[in-house]
Amino acid sequence: VDGPRLIHNENDSSYIFVRLRKDVPLFPGCWLKVACPDAGSSLSHPFTAILRLPPSGVRQSAGVTEFDFLWKVNGAKSWTGKLQEEIKRQEEKVRLRELQLPQQRQRRSQQPPAAELGAQSQLSQQEEVQTPAKILVTLRRKTNGGQQQKEQQPPPRPLPFTFHVCGPYGGGLGMLQQMETIVFVMAGVGITTAASIVPSLLREGKKAHIVWACRSQGLINHVCSTYFPKDMQNGDNLTFKVYLTGVAGEATQRPPRAGDTTKVAWVQDSVGTLTLGRPDISRLLSDAAVGALGGARGEEDVGVFVCGNESIVRTTFGAAKTLNADAARSAYLHVHAESFQL
Repeated sequence: VDGPRLIHNENDSSYIFVRLRKDVPLFPGCWLKVACPDAGSSLSHPFTAILRLPPSGVRQSAGVTEFDFLWKVNGAKSWTGKLQEEIKRQEEKVRLRELQLPQQRQRRSQQPPAAELGAQSQLSQQEEVQTPAKILVTLRRKTNGGQQQKEQQPPPRPLPFTFHVCGPYGGGLGMLQQMETIVFVMAGVGITTAASIVPSLLREGKKAHIVWACRSQGLINHVCSTYFPKDMQNGDNLTFKVYLTGVAGEATQRPPRAGDTTKVAWVQDSVGTLTLGRPDISRLLSDAAVGALGGARGEEDVGVFVCGNESIVRTTFGAAKTLNADAARSAYLHVHAESFQL
C-alpha cells in the first residue's frame, strides 16, 4: 500500500516503514510473521502490526485490514540491512529516471495543439503517464482559449517489493485487557505495540499513559505525526510522553524553542510532549498508580505493558515491585513484558 521507505536519523540506525494490506481480520496488538525474498530472506520474522483503524463513523471493509510495520536496520548482513540496500537501489533508479521527466514533458509540449487539427469544438484528451516513481499523473488538455489544466491524482505507489505475511498471532494485552488504565513503557521500535493498541483502548473509554524512550529523531517524528496526532486527544484519557535519549544538553520539555542548541525537530501537531533525556520510570509509574486510586473511578489495579530492551524491562519490573510494597496509597501495578534484542 505504501513504501517500503527509509526513516533516516543522524545519531542512530535507520528504520524501515512499510504499509501492507491483508484479507483477514486482525486485532490490536497482534504480531505477524514476515518474510521478504527481495532482501534474500526466506525465513519469517515476528513483528507487531500497527493497525490502521478507519476514522470514527467510517466502516471498514469486511475482512480487509491495512497495517504498518516499523523495522530497525540491524546491520549490513541482516535481512533488514539487505532490504535497506535494495530500497536505496530502487530509489536511485527512480531518481535517475525522474531526471529525464522534464525532457519528456518538453517533447510533449512541442506537439501540435489540438486546435490546429481542425477541431472546432472543445477537445478533451486524457493521457496516463507512468513515472518512474509510480505516480499516476492525469493530463487533461482542453483547447479553450489555449488554457491547459494539469491534475496530479493518486499518491505514490509502493516500490516493487514482495512481502509474505502469516498470522495473526499473540494475545493483545492478555490479562491487562480487563483494566481501565494501562501504562505503556516503550523503548525504540517497541512503540509499535502502543501505536497498535491505544486507539482501540480510547474507543472503549479506557485510559492510556505512554512513556517512550527513543534515540532516533526521525523515528520520533514519523511515529508522532502518523499515529499520535493532536486530534487523538480525548480529555485526560491519553498522555504521551516522549523522551529523546542520547542528546547532549539539559533535560527540557516540549517543544525545543527556535535556536535551541540541541537542534531537535519536533512535530507541533502531535498529542505528545517531548523531553530530552531518560525517563524516571519509578516516578511516572507512581504518578499513574496514585492517580488511578485517587481518581473518580477509584481503580485498585493498573496495567503496565513494557516493551523494549532488557534494561528498560528490568527497570520497570523493579520500580513496580517497590511501589507495590506500599500499595495502600496507590493502585497495584500488574506488569506484562515483551523484550527484544537489537
